[in-house]
Amino acid sequence: MSKKLLQVAVATAMGTAAGAAMAFNPTLNPPAYTIYMAGSTAATNTWREFTIQTVCDTSGTYPIDVFRRSGSNGFGNDWAVACHINTATGAAGKDVLILKRDNGGSGYGVTPVTNAVAADVMKIEVGTGKNCDDSLNPPTTQTTSGGTSYTQHVCGAANVSGMIPDIGFSDVEPGMFRGINNPGGGLPDYNSNNVVGSPTIKPIGALVFGVPVTLKLRNALQAVQFPHSSVCHPTNVDYNTDPDGSGPLPKNSESQACMPTLSNTEMRSLYTGVVGKWDSFMVIDPSNPTGPMIKLASHPDVAGFLPADTKVEICRRVPGSGTQTQNSAIFLNAPCDPNSLPPASGSNTLSGPIVALNSGSGDVEKCLDDFNNGTNNSTQNSSLTTRWGIGLQSTEFNAGLGKDYRFVKVDGYAPTIQSVAAGHYYDYAELTEQWRTDINTMYNASSTADKNDTLTIANYIATNAHTPAVLAHLNLGYVHPFGQGGWLAIPSSTQSPSNPFSISNPVNSSTRAPLGRTPNTCQMPVSVKANSVQVDSSF
Repeated sequence: MSKKLLQVAVATAMGTAAGAAMAFNPTLNPPAYTIYMAGSTAATNTWREFTIQTVCDTSGTYPIDVFRRSGSNGFGNDWAVACHINTATGAAGKDVLILKRDNGGSGYGVTPVTNAVAADVMKIEVGTGKNCDDSLNPPTTQTTSGGTSYTQHVCGAANVSGMIPDIGFSDVEPGMFRGINNPGGGLPDYNSNNVVGSPTIKPIGALVFGVPVTLKLRNALQAVQFPHSSVCHPTNVDYNTDPDGSGPLPKNSESQACMPTLSNTEMRSLYTGVVGKWDSFMVIDPSNPTGPMIKLASHPDVAGFLPADTKVEICRRVPGSGTQTQNSAIFLNAPCDPNSLPPASGSNTLSGPIVALNSGSGDVEKCLDDFNNGTNNSTQNSSLTTRWGIGLQSTEFNAGLGKDYRFVKVDGYAPTIQSVAAGHYYDYAELTEQWRTDINTMYNASSTADKNDTLTIANYIATNAHTPAVLAHLNLGYVHPFGQGGWLAIPSSTQSPSNPFSISNPVNSSTRAPLGRTPNTCQMPVSVKANSVQVDSSF
């Protein structure tokens, strides 16, 4: 094994945590090889779950260890899985370390892969005083949605540099990472004519994205969009009760029926920074319903939810983020139309908005949570102020309502797989996986056999990660109080939506990759399957 692999392998025995099962130990059983993946954070929970549940051997014969980078108020970017490979992948059953870089988002799953650019990744080194110090953070036993147990370790900020990703994931196709979507850091725009080897680009599936807002803004919107008599109004006695009192159903306040809505026009105005203060939005004056409208912040029912600062806080992602790229394309038509307004990238401290650039999806969560609560776990709110904020996020996040932000409807429709399949909700992205076809560009394995196995696993993921059965299983982790978020399979000659639509067969009725073409985020969705589109009503 190379010196570099030794650097990223588990470095020492467990010490005080010796009772926990470890996948390998360099003095006893080092990994046969390392697979370095990089890119999409919107789908990072899915890749981690799929790796544990499907790429790893889950027979119980071999342990599975997961390493996650710590951060303020929860885990930060990057993770790794150490396990014995499942021979069903077609690869040999060996102990392998699989590293995933989240930092920087999808852009680092494109150009670093196709142009062989080194990008650092979390250092996996276990022991007292090491980056993954189990004596400071004792390992815990976790379970996937499929029932597979694994040991989870907490790691620090140390990285290993000089490594080139073998496999990349992006929320949109590589060609979108140009101009305003260039990740920076010296990385070139993606150019299919200037890559190492012939890139293989495979569509994975359609992930539903949503519009998250700070909790107090969500509550304020409910206060002005629903009457006092409605259980959706924050002052209603039944606002925080279950509709039938049985418990399993969501509180009225969190139900789909009580989700407030913003329009596409309002979203564009906010995301571009054209509207910098929430007072630009007007509402009906309850004391004079037929008279002039009043500012949103002046409505008496929102007094209990007012922030200290009425400027708009935009918790967006950095350039190179696939979440940002798909959002800009779908809401702003940028960079599809070079004359379109780009997303706001700088702050105006006088008239707003205030823009926070976040590296990963987890950072967006912390950003929104901070500006709702006047905290600074994201390091974006040093003044500890409160603002009503808006962001962008996939529906893989916050199903358990652990952070103080909520998704809202867009043009009256919730971000559910049912709304997408019905053709009513269009904020979804078709993700791609990419790698270099030549096995000699599988940089993190040393032998020809192990390089071939890395390529085999890349193909296995591309073939199996997006089948309806797999996606339905993964979607179990993304059930929100308002409905089912997560994934849809791309319709094809072998994949058709059910009639009526079924969450156990989550196949979309439309695609941005029609007729077998490469996904094109600038393409408006096209329905390609007969008898699949509902036109008489919404779900």
